[in-house]
Amino acid sequence: MPLGPVFRNTQQLAALATVRPLQDNAWIYRVLPFMAIVWFALEADATGIVYTFSAGSDIQAGPDAPVQSGATAGVFQQDNNMFDQYLGGPGDELALQIRETANVATTDINLVIRLEPSG
Repeated sequence: MPLGPVFRNTQQLAALATVRPLQDNAWIYRVLPFMAIVWFALEADATGIVYTFSAGSDIQAGPDAPVQSGATAGVFQQDNNMFDQYLGGPGDELALQIRETANVATTDINLVIRLEPSG
């Protein structure tokens, strides 16, 4: 598992809501201060969740990529195979938008982002 800054977040998503966890929580490393491999895992406890993830001007996943369901709120993935990896450069802003599309009353989502300095 990479060493470097980590962002963990569990939150409830209301029916048809949209959240931007990195922006909403003002994560200090949202704008990368160094070249980094961005390890990214996102899960939900129900279906109907989609996301878009970008680093700088490059969309890395999405738009509206499906989120894996079957999660338990607050239980974060530790398996490296569950993480996607993206490359970001110094000054790139990480942006994540998550939407609930199935009109479910509430859905819990778990998010882990780890930065591994690179190059």
